[in-house]
Amino acid sequence: MKKFIWAISLLLMLFAFSTSVFAFSAVTQDTYVLMRSETHQGDLAITGKRAVIEGTVEGDVYVFADSVQILGKVQGDVIAFAGDTLINGTVEGNVRAFTQRLTVNGTVGRNITVGSANLFIPDQANIKGSIYAFTDTVDLFGTVDKEFNGLVHNLRVTGTIGKGISALRAENIKIESSAVINGDLVYTSPQKALIEPGAKLAGQEKFTQYQPKEESRFNFPIISLLVSLLSTLLLWLIIRYLFPTALLRIQQGMDTNIGSQLGVGALLLIGAPLFAIVLMVTLVGIPVAIALALSLGLLLYVSKIFVGCWAGMRLARQFRWRLHPLAAELIGILGVYILLQVPFLGWVFAIAIWMIFLGSLAAVVRRANEAAR
Repeated sequence: MKKFIWAISLLLMLFAFSTSVFAFSAVTQDTYVLMRSETHQGDLAITGKRAVIEGTVEGDVYVFADSVQILGKVQGDVIAFAGDTLINGTVEGNVRAFTQRLTVNGTVGRNITVGSANLFIPDQANIKGSIYAFTDTVDLFGTVDKEFNGLVHNLRVTGTIGKGISALRAENIKIESSAVINGDLVYTSPQKALIEPGAKLAGQEKFTQYQPKEESRFNFPIISLLVSLLSTLLLWLIIRYLFPTALLRIQQGMDTNIGSQLGVGALLLIGAPLFAIVLMVTLVGIPVAIALALSLGLLLYVSKIFVGCWAGMRLARQFRWRLHPLAAELIGILGVYILLQVPFLGWVFAIAIWMIFLGSLAAVVRRANEAAR
C-alpha cells in the first residue's frame, strides 16, 4: 500500500484535469464488451465488474472495474482503476493504472504510469515510452524504448531498457544475463543490484545506499495521507447529505464573478486573524477571538470540499462528461486534494482555495441578508 498513494494521486489528477476533443460516452453495466467488429468514436468511460475492449476506441478509455482487458486498439489513453488489468492489444497513448496487477502483453505507444502490487511485462511487450512504476514486484521481460523509473520493492529485468534507469528506489534489483540497459543504472537501495554475467549495461552504475528502517511498516507517512484522504471523503459525504442546499448555493456563488470573490476572500483571510489578535488584547474579547479563530479554522478545513465539488461539476459541464453528480464531485475533491499535497505549491493552491471559498461564502451570506430584508 505504501507505494500506491503517489501513483493514485498522479492518476486521479490526470483523470480529473484531462481534456478531450471527442464526444464522451459513459457506460454502466456488469460486463461491457466492445466487439472486434465495432468502433467507438470518442472517449469511453466504463463502470462495472468486467470491461473488454476487442474492437477500436477512437479516443481515451476510462475504466472502473474488477477486471479490464484491452485486446483491440485504443487510439488514446487508458486510465484504469481495477483489480486486474490486461493489455494484449495496442494502446497508442499512455496507460495510467491503479490496479492490483497490470500485465502488458501488447504495445503501448507512449508511457506507463502504474500503482500496483504486480507489474508484468512479458517478452513480446513493447513500451515505446517510459515506465513509472510504484509497485511491489516488477518482472520486465519485454522492451521499454526509453526509461524505467519509480519506487518498487523487487525488480527483475530480463528484457531491454532503451535509455536506462535514472531515478529508481528499490530494495532488491536483479539484472539477469539476457538484459540490455542502453544507458545508466542510477538507483537507491539497501544493497547493490545483482547484475549477472552477460548482462549489458551501456552506461554507468550509480548506486546510493540507504538503510531500511526497522520500525513497523505501518509507521509511515503514507498512513497519515491515507487517513487524511478518507476523512476528507467522509466529511464530503456528511456535507453532501446533511447540507445539500448550502453546498449548492456556494457552488452557484463560485460560478458568478469569481474575480471579485477572490478579492473579498483575500480580505477575509487577512482581516479575520488580525481582528482576532486585536480582540485578544482585551479580556472581554478573548472568548470572541477564540470562537472566531475556531470558526475560521473550520471554514478553511472544509473549503477544499466545497471548492472540489464546484471544480468537479464545472469540469463535467465544460467537457460534457456524462457523470453522476456524485462522481463529478468526487473527481473534483480528489483533484483538489492532490494539488494540496504538491510540495511548496500546495500552499499556493491552499491560499487560492481559501480565498475562493471565503469570498463565495460571503457572497451567499450577503444575498441571503438582502433577501431577508
